[in-house]
Amino acid sequence: MKRPLFWITACFCAGIIIAVNSRADFWPVYSAAAVGIFFCIVFFSSRIWFNLFLLCFIFFLAFSLTLSRKILPADHISRMPAYKGTVSILKGFVDSQPQIKEGKTEFILQAREFFYGEEKRSCQGKVWIRVSGPRNLEYASEVVLQGDLRRNYPSCGKKNYRSDDYLIKLGIWAVMDVPSPALAVLISRPKTRSLMRGIFYLKSWMEETIFKYCRMPAAGIVDAMVFGEKDYIPPQVNYSMMKSGTIHILVVSGFNTGLVVFILVLVLKMLRFPKVLRFLIILPALLAYCLMTGASNPVMRATIMAIFFMLGELWQRETDVYNASFLSALFILVIDPNQLFDIGFELSFISVLAIVFLYPRLKSAICMDKLKLKPLRWLAEGFLVSLSAWLGTAGLIAGYFKLFCPVTVLANIFIVPLATLITFCGFTLVLIGLFNPLLAGLCGRSCELLVAALLQINYLMINLPAAYWYLP
Repeated sequence: MKRPLFWITACFCAGIIIAVNSRADFWPVYSAAAVGIFFCIVFFSSRIWFNLFLLCFIFFLAFSLTLSRKILPADHISRMPAYKGTVSILKGFVDSQPQIKEGKTEFILQAREFFYGEEKRSCQGKVWIRVSGPRNLEYASEVVLQGDLRRNYPSCGKKNYRSDDYLIKLGIWAVMDVPSPALAVLISRPKTRSLMRGIFYLKSWMEETIFKYCRMPAAGIVDAMVFGEKDYIPPQVNYSMMKSGTIHILVVSGFNTGLVVFILVLVLKMLRFPKVLRFLIILPALLAYCLMTGASNPVMRATIMAIFFMLGELWQRETDVYNASFLSALFILVIDPNQLFDIGFELSFISVLAIVFLYPRLKSAICMDKLKLKPLRWLAEGFLVSLSAWLGTAGLIAGYFKLFCPVTVLANIFIVPLATLITFCGFTLVLIGLFNPLLAGLCGRSCELLVAALLQINYLMINLPAAYWYLP
């Protein structure tokens, strides 16, 4: 098979789609997957039959993995007798970095015990906790919470973006509202999971550095571009960037991961580190950055692709972008098949594949090589990259958001380079803030100027004639 990862990924996606739209039982599908792998072994020497049964195995494997997510254990939190308006008590461990949003402390709880009246049960599963007020908690702390517990109900894999569906995609089947910080009782401080605690602590310190040397709203935008935290972006900025189709710059994406790799490679090459040592240093740094940013689909995709490319360079083999993309998609879907229905996943991969497929063809069609002036060539190349990504994703964006933005092609030419500079300045600010407060202050002012320029250009773009249309 030419590009076998494409066919494997396509069969895996087909299995997921069929699974969410069927009422099949798990064990017959699982048995079909077992039969498929058996015949793969039997026909190992026959290329045609081996490939056929391998694809069948991949299809039924995805089918069974998707069905298995619907099978919850008897002591799962979603099976506990939780009813709206009643008070429940949960005991467990904080499983995410607590964040204060709009006056509420929010985090994920890994439940261990459930108390309902006189009843006490052991339980398992993740619960989304919302405490009414600020509460100082740490990742991996043991807590007891008292509040209203309710279940989430999925929409059977359909493209529904209610909060319940979003939480279920994260494996969270219940939500608890705690009416007072006093009802979130700390039992013990974290004693284990030091790696994740260290990563979250490092992220908090870096964010504090950004807000120390950079003023709002620029600090909120820089924080979003560097770490993916969108809580401090003014709503009007979000709205205007959506109109121009450049909202993607306000989230951490593969571009940010690529920038981290570029900076690390540049520094390590200047220090004359050998290839193997560079890889051993960059790999944990990439994984830590992926965890800092919440391991979103674009970052996971870019992290896997970056590792794939670095291994190719290490082994002195040319890496295929298509294979790297399909491998990344397959890795994410094996972990969570429901990601196939997430718009972030879809846009992330379609945009990359559209650029890889369309850009060289558009470049050849307009005879780019005949342009002698380098500035003109760079401008044309930027336009073609932007056009390729827009052509690949315009239909998807129109379908989801009922918004058609022709100005996106033009806006990306100016806004994406500015976003690159802002992100680079954000990383530089974090690094310099550790050693030289004076230079950090200058870097912070530079970030503010660049953000102001970006917002002004975006304002001009969305006010162009026919810049964007709302669809019925």
